[in-house]
Amino acid sequence: MSSLAQLEARVSARLADVGNVLWNLPAIDEGIRTALSAYTDAIPQADEGILILPGTGREIALDPFANLIAVLNVWWPFDTITEQMPPNQVAGYRLWWDDARPLLYLNSKSGNQPQINDTLRLWYTKPHTIQNLDGGTITTVFPNHETGVVGGAAGYCALMAIVNEMGSTDIDVGQVITMHTWGNDRVAEFQEWLDDISANAPSSGAPYGEGWSIDKWDTTHDTSGQQPRPWPG
Repeated sequence: MSSLAQLEARVSARLADVGNVLWNLPAIDEGIRTALSAYTDAIPQADEGILILPGTGREIALDPFANLIAVLNVWWPFDTITEQMPPNQVAGYRLWWDDARPLLYLNSKSGNQPQINDTLRLWYTKPHTIQNLDGGTITTVFPNHETGVVGGAAGYCALMAIVNEMGSTDIDVGQVITMHTWGNDRVAEFQEWLDDISANAPSSGAPYGEGWSIDKWDTTHDTSGQQPRPWPG
């Protein structure tokens, strides 16, 4: 997996500007950052973790899960020793933000609710990172996807350069038109590629069957009408 410096070199080469005469490294980084954000929207990084509940109640702060975007699945109560199968998949949940703080609400028709020191296992999504970009310690972009991200970043860089040219007193209209066309074509290719990888992203079924109900009144389906959450792979 490539570091920021390696990706910068690839984007510069794609722009035929290996000496960074037309695009300096901050501009290249902004193009990479924009492409990485779009890549995250299409196929976010998945992660999972354990949370020991600090208190009793259905409303659970998810502060320990840094940069959380969405929740994929919740197992509660979860036994880290036996990892009972089928797991205790909750009947349903809601995620929302309170002053940028992610909060999880586990719904139940009965009075049953999470207790202090219960263990909850959570699957969630978060942004992708690139080593040395905005504090990233590792590159999480799949190695076979790096070329696509590089192409998208080059396209965004080309379009950004047009904005810079607009303030020039000796603007080359032909060059601007050519760069605009080239940049738009690269970004269109990138978006088409993102749509493709998003549609073909790994998915999963329910290999263990229905999970254990929270209580005798509940099922593994969200009683609000929402479809059951997918099982993590």
